[in-house]
Amino acid sequence: MTRRARTVLSVAGSDPSGGAGIQADLRTFAMAGVNGSAAITALTAQTRKSVNAVNLVSPEVVASQIDAAFADSEIDAVKTGMLGNSGIVRATVDALTRHGARNVVVDPVLASSSGTALLDATGTEVLRRDLLPNATIVTPNIHEAGVLLGAPMPTTVDGMRDAARRICELGVRWAVVTGGHVDSGGECVDVLSNGEETYELRTTRIAGDGIHGSGCRYSAALAAALARGADMPSACAEAQRFVASEIRALVGTKPTLGRLYLVATPRVNMNGFEFVARIRAAIEGGVDVLQLRCKELEGAPYCRLAERVGAIATTANIPFIINDRVDVALAVNADGVHLGQRDLPVELARRVLPHAIIGRSSHEAAHATHAIIERADYFAVGPVWETPTKPGRKAAGVKYVREVSALNVSIPWYAIGGINTENVREVIEAGATRIAVVRAILDARDPAVAASALKAALDGVAAHSVKGVA
Repeated sequence: MTRRARTVLSVAGSDPSGGAGIQADLRTFAMAGVNGSAAITALTAQTRKSVNAVNLVSPEVVASQIDAAFADSEIDAVKTGMLGNSGIVRATVDALTRHGARNVVVDPVLASSSGTALLDATGTEVLRRDLLPNATIVTPNIHEAGVLLGAPMPTTVDGMRDAARRICELGVRWAVVTGGHVDSGGECVDVLSNGEETYELRTTRIAGDGIHGSGCRYSAALAAALARGADMPSACAEAQRFVASEIRALVGTKPTLGRLYLVATPRVNMNGFEFVARIRAAIEGGVDVLQLRCKELEGAPYCRLAERVGAIATTANIPFIINDRVDVALAVNADGVHLGQRDLPVELARRVLPHAIIGRSSHEAAHATHAIIERADYFAVGPVWETPTKPGRKAAGVKYVREVSALNVSIPWYAIGGINTENVREVIEAGATRIAVVRAILDARDPAVAASALKAALDGVAAHSVKGVA
């Protein structure tokens, strides 16, 4: 049976520059693999630097648009953005109540980035009193968090944690305070809370002035993830990854590739809880690139697993790669995709994922040379030794590692296949400075210890104790 396409409704203002508002929301929905519908609350004349005019739509027309959207489609999530005044806020609340809206994401747009007020004081009070207690999550930045609480805005991560918890006391189920304006060193930290549990979602801060409409894109990506069935921490992690990818696209950068690459492959003898726990332990031990490889799952189940695993990578602030499946990488806003020899050419993959990391497998020198020519961002070299994760694949041997090392290539490459703590030094002596593993970490007695031992070997530091590591 074909699964019904998910639909998300945006209730927001129009931005002719395309960077924010309805236009940015619909673009984000499309990129996240869901259908989009819209109810326009305001016509604005704005650029990426200033708002020159605002013409609010009447509350009655806003309500009629929402009614039409629900009449035409099954709405799986709703995102509200600029609401303009108290009348529109009330009309929106009444309409969403009428239709029993679910997965309601409130982006409390109070002012433009240039300082123009986009919701009056009475409207803010109605939003706080009537909309938030009925919403699933609210997504304020630090300035908006301060206004919602009637308090000074938080300026530290600890302050954001307190603000997120206190906003939940207003009646909303979840609050995520986004930290793009908080100085957290080299990181950007978003804080998610439901009043009891609190999560810190971290990503590398990208140099520059950010992008126009980042809050709109974040809340739209979050709503799309909820519509597809993601849990709240995973949905927020996906939204954070999406905005980070949008900023990287603007400034032309990509996540930094580390040296210890884990290809996380579900194990027959391992349930989902243990699989995820072992991935977390591996990252604690030093894994700094994470790939999800799953040949058994298709479609929605694969995406749900990818959302859970991707959230772990986001929290750890390491690149998250999907094996083979460009469609899954796109759907969950992964940082990249790893392609086998029979998969899409890199050029075609970039048409779908223009700003992503694209990796390529190689099993002989000609493959490595081709990966360089087609401008892959990295390539894998192996299998060095035979491994059950690649049944029937003849080992390329340490000789192949030496051949690639002699090429002195300018892009990263990873030796892979049968590497463990007992033979890793042989691979390093052959010229590898990066490795990728599956069993040596996932099947180890203690994944954190195994990862630490492999990382120590890569760093040229003697491992403390590797007894019992497979």
